[in-house]
Amino acid sequence: MARASIVLADHHKMLTEALIHVPEGDYDILGTADNGRDLVTMTKQQKPDVVIADISMPMLNGLDAGRQIKAAMPIEDLQSYLPLDDG
Repeated sequence: MARASIVLADHHKMLTEALIHVPEGDYDILGTADNGRDLVTMTKQQKPDVVIADISMPMLNGLDAGRQIKAAMPIEDLQSYLPLDDG
C-alpha cells in the first residue's frame, strides 16, 4: 500500500510544526503553509493526496483555497477545520 502524501495549512506556525512531529504513520508530510494563497500554490506544485487546512487563514481562507484547489486538480481528500479558540 502506498503512503499518503499530505499538505498542512494553519496560520499558527506552532501548530503545523507540532503536527509534523506527530509519530510517523503511513503518510508523508510534503509541506506546510501559513496562508491560503501559499496553500493553493504548494498544493499545485506538490500534488498531495490529502490537504488539511484551517478555515480562518489570512490572504485566502481555507474554504476558498479548497475551492481553488479542487477546481485546479483532482485531490483524494480535502479537510478543513475551524479552531475552537483562535486567541
